[in-house]
Amino acid sequence: MEAAPVFLFLLFGVFVVGIIILGFYLAAKRRKELAAVANRLGFRFYPGGSFDFEDQYRFFELFGRGDSRRSCNLIAGRDNEIDVKLFDYKYCTGSGKNRTTHNRSVCILEVPVSCGFPYVIIRPEGFFDKFASLVGFNDIDFESVEFSKKYYVKSKDRRFAYDVIHPRMMVFLLDVGTVYIEMGDSAVLVHHDRRLSPRYWPGLLNLGMRFVELIPERLFAGEY
Repeated sequence: MEAAPVFLFLLFGVFVVGIIILGFYLAAKRRKELAAVANRLGFRFYPGGSFDFEDQYRFFELFGRGDSRRSCNLIAGRDNEIDVKLFDYKYCTGSGKNRTTHNRSVCILEVPVSCGFPYVIIRPEGFFDKFASLVGFNDIDFESVEFSKKYYVKSKDRRFAYDVIHPRMMVFLLDVGTVYIEMGDSAVLVHHDRRLSPRYWPGLLNLGMRFVELIPERLFAGEY
């Protein structure tokens, strides 16, 4: 009778150790794949963490969420006078049984500007955004009804937001699917709502670069 509980305890221990070993294996495999991605891009890979981007870019909404924030697996380089940072990022919300870890793969582009961009956030519009609009907390709406229904846009400088999100930009953002974009100072941040497989990191970079390319040139000179 006593053998069964001991066996179950040992079995549980083997299971836990197996999970830990699997976690180390998958983390090492991811680092190896990301190093290969960095090599193909001509960038450098820094597997350590944390890089404290939440302090450097504290004006971004993403880096103010939750607690236990950490970044790792940094790919960094320079492309067409733009400094690129690609990395894994996570934060936690809730407590106890309701505590949740949120994982993201993030791209930050440092662009050459004569003066800092006003802050703008572009993200998918959710149910609570629609509810808030009913009580007077409106985001910025655009001529495209389809775009205004899909994306929530907020900025203290509405004119700048309209300049950034022109018709061609709206078409681009509608085509790429669900994406989160923030811009402010000299940086543009792009991410999806999940951690991406390494093979999709170049696509995330291309998305961010295309967004920057579509920003009117006069805005980089502070003409807004």
